[in-house]
Amino acid sequence: MTARSHRTRHDVMAAIGRQSRVLVTSFVVLATGAVLAVLLATPKYEGTTRILVKQDRADSVVTGAADSEAERQELTEADLMSQAELIKSHDLLEAVADQTGLARRVVAERPSIDQAEALARATEQLGEDLAVTPVRRTWLIDVAYGSDDPRLTRNVLDTLVRRYLQKHLELHRPSGTYQFFADQVRLARKELDEAQARLTEFSATYQVVSAGREKDNVLQQLAEFDTMRSEARTLLAATTQQLSAITSELSTVPAQHTSAVRTVDAAGVVEDVKARILTLELRRAELVQRFTPAYRGVVEIDEQLREARAALDEARRSPIREETVADNPTRQWLDTERARVQAENAAIRARLQALSATVGEYRTKAQRLNTRDVEQQDLLRRLKEAEDKYLLYAKKQEEARISDELDRTRIANVVVAQAPSVSYEAERNPSFAMLPLLFGVSLLLSLGLALAVDAAAPVDPQTSTQDAAVLIWSSNLPREEKHRAIRTLCQQARPTT
Repeated sequence: MTARSHRTRHDVMAAIGRQSRVLVTSFVVLATGAVLAVLLATPKYEGTTRILVKQDRADSVVTGAADSEAERQELTEADLMSQAELIKSHDLLEAVADQTGLARRVVAERPSIDQAEALARATEQLGEDLAVTPVRRTWLIDVAYGSDDPRLTRNVLDTLVRRYLQKHLELHRPSGTYQFFADQVRLARKELDEAQARLTEFSATYQVVSAGREKDNVLQQLAEFDTMRSEARTLLAATTQQLSAITSELSTVPAQHTSAVRTVDAAGVVEDVKARILTLELRRAELVQRFTPAYRGVVEIDEQLREARAALDEARRSPIREETVADNPTRQWLDTERARVQAENAAIRARLQALSATVGEYRTKAQRLNTRDVEQQDLLRRLKEAEDKYLLYAKKQEEARISDELDRTRIANVVVAQAPSVSYEAERNPSFAMLPLLFGVSLLLSLGLALAVDAAAPVDPQTSTQDAAVLIWSSNLPREEKHRAIRTLCQQARPTT
């Protein structure tokens, strides 16, 4: 078996010689079949078109993001294969088969089937006849179709391209996008108007234009008045301390003091007292002539006379010393300073009370404005959100409108690079030009069949000895060695035969 598994050229020729009948029979049958296939092939008008896939069209994405610019990426083989499969999709082919009349042709050929089955058969046959091939290393897709009617071929290709472009646009942009964004723009505009109205009403109700700025101004004035109150409190403490010190000093300083001391001569004083006594006696004498001694004026003069006589006696006994008493200037200064400090202290106290009240008012106003600022900031934030939403949807609406206009003019990222074209002459498939190739294939298949039959047939010893002798005689050995080898081979084969 090992020797037979590695055949030489002579083995093959010997096997072909043995199976020549099988070889000739199979070749005649295959060649006849090829000729019949060419003769019976229906002539078809081949049509082709070419589609270019590109990235020029960037459709707006239905999303809430503000930036919807599509990223431009290089096309891949998967993108081209996806477009090719889209062209061969069942619903697309079914629509083409129905619109171009392929289903009616099936019904005309086989009236017994219904319309649905005819459409299914026409769709299946269209998928088999349609060739969609992405061109390698390009962005092109070749589409080919053939039929026995050139007008049908062109109609099928035209309809296929038109429906493919329409379906491509539908898949890449959902329908109703413009109306959706138009509704959102209307709702966003209403929300924006309501936010503006609430902000205007808030400003009119609380008499606030900008609560944040007003709060900052109030806080600045509050800080200034608080500083002034601290200064007034410090001055009040200083004047109070000063008033206390002046009051304490006044308790130790007398109101008056002796400014001068003078000693008077006694003789002069006696004469003066005597003159006074004489005057008083004359007046008493005049009063006694008119009134009784019990009269009040007479009594007073009597009292003065007694004092004068006592003074006369005192003057006669000791000299007289005169002292001049005047107001103390230190006491006067202290009194004046106390009055000034008291007035200043009262003014500072009143100022401190006024500043405390003002600080309280500004603090209350600042707290109120802080609350208003929080409310106003919330309204402004809502207004900003409504405005951003309105602008976003307005931009999206415009993008959707532009996309709809582009769809109407069929501006997409796939274009027909080559319009459908149909050959003027019908072609057979297979054609007569392919007969040599078919004959060659038939010959190869016949040779293979002959070798297979020979390998499967039982081995004849005599035939094997003859084949071995033929091989030895055709070798390059010398003649004497060839005769010797053949005699040996015959001797070995004689007992078996």
